[in-house]
Amino acid sequence: VPSVLRSWFERLAEEQKGVARRERRSAETGLGPIQNTLMGLSGAAVIAGLAGTIAPALAAFIFVTLGAGAGAAWRGRMMVLERGDLYEDRGKALNSLAKICDDA
Repeated sequence: VPSVLRSWFERLAEEQKGVARRERRSAETGLGPIQNTLMGLSGAAVIAGLAGTIAPALAAFIFVTLGAGAGAAWRGRMMVLERGDLYEDRGKALNSLAKICDDA
């Protein structure tokens, strides 16, 4: 029974680690570039407004709008990464249970 439980816990731990990797990948390859692009564009709007290329009021509006989008992307990214951490912690707990089965 302990060896069956150990293998079952180890398999579940690997599944949890796989889910954690997928969560992190979506945060880094999806939301990360979106966040960086929006932050860069909002900075470009400020520079354009200060340089007189576009009206300062328009530059401020663009800055605020893109800044809000970057903030939302950051928040979403942090939520996804937090979920990934949760899955990783579950995997560690399952590995600990598997180790207990080895000790039995």
